[in-house]
Amino acid sequence: MQFSFSYPAAWTENECQRVVVSDGTQTLHIGNLFWVARVPRAGMTIQQWVSSQTNQYEVVTLRPLTDSHAQSAVTISAQPAATPDPNKPFDAEPLSDTLAIVAGSQYFYEVGSLIAVVNETDTTPPLWSQQLAQQIVGTFVVS
Repeated sequence: MQFSFSYPAAWTENECQRVVVSDGTQTLHIGNLFWVARVPRAGMTIQQWVSSQTNQYEVVTLRPLTDSHAQSAVTISAQPAATPDPNKPFDAEPLSDTLAIVAGSQYFYEVGSLIAVVNETDTTPPLWSQQLAQQIVGTFVVS
């Protein structure tokens, strides 16, 4: 998937699963901790890509994230809009599970949370989602 990363040795996950979709998108599930989707960048900035993914039912806030091996990186906070979609739960919104996005030269790397990150069982002391995103994404090396 043209990226590498590291995470704390205390995290005991040792299994990964890669899923390839017909549109070229690839997702890597790292144990029960987090997932990374690689999406073609198509010349867009992170803000442009996020704007193309969201809808009127999701309010997304981007904050700069330090990653010296990327063109840019942000953390994401997605919240339901004032009037949520009555036809589906919020966790079905496009960016509801996304922690961060990293921009490489050809791809965006969308990082999302899985059950162990949500429950924060593998970290001591427990960390907030934004701290976990910095700890994981800060080690990304992308092409």
